[in-house]
Amino acid sequence: MRKLMLLVVVLGLAGSLWATDPHLGTWKFNAAQSKYPPGQPVPKEATFVIRAAGDQIEVTATWTEANGTTGSLKSTYPQEGGLHKWVGPVPAAVAGEILVTTVVTPYELYETVLKDGKQQQVNHVVISKDGKTTHETVKGKNAQGKPFEELRVFEKQ
Repeated sequence: MRKLMLLVVVLGLAGSLWATDPHLGTWKFNAAQSKYPPGQPVPKEATFVIRAAGDQIEVTATWTEANGTTGSLKSTYPQEGGLHKWVGPVPAAVAGEILVTTVVTPYELYETVLKDGKQQQVNHVVISKDGKTTHETVKGKNAQGKPFEELRVFEKQ
């Protein structure tokens, strides 16, 4: 769940950085094309709605875990990017995290996740040139401190 919630911020922050923003819209998780480490549960479904709200970007996420547990989050942050934190009710798994966005192009960015001053993971987000698919490569350490890598695929609705 923690990793999925981080994607909310990654997709949302990406959307905050360009006027003709390819990130804005509704994105649905494609479990069949995503790749997770063996033994790690893959979410059944997830939807992210990313929209401009004045000089802010708002991300609303809803998801269902493999075990049937559901959740939702909302995040709002400045369009210019930079350092960000979760707002509103924050699940314990992501409490205290700071996110740093580095934009490469309007279709590519890196999101670094820090907790207690230590890097937890780096997410590399790439939107297809047609704007219909997002591929996110996530590299980091799990709760046990072991390295992991995931590929998350989302399709624009």
